[in-house]
Amino acid sequence: MLENLKKTGKLKLNKSDSSDLFNVLNGFKLRHSSAKDKTEYIKDIFYPWIFSKQLSALDASTL
Repeated sequence: MLENLKKTGKLKLNKSDSSDLFNVLNGFKLRHSSAKDKTEYIKDIFYPWIFSKQLSALDASTL
């Protein structure tokens, strides 16, 4: 979904903010898995929190 919004120009974030958003999603195993991913956190707490924050960011950036 994010890639589609980005390609169509509907994701209204500057390059730095867009990069930060994708870095969080990639770095915490929310999009892809990598050996460099951060794993020292409690997923049951972090995932619902990051989901709500990312959803709010998307909502604000697509107005």
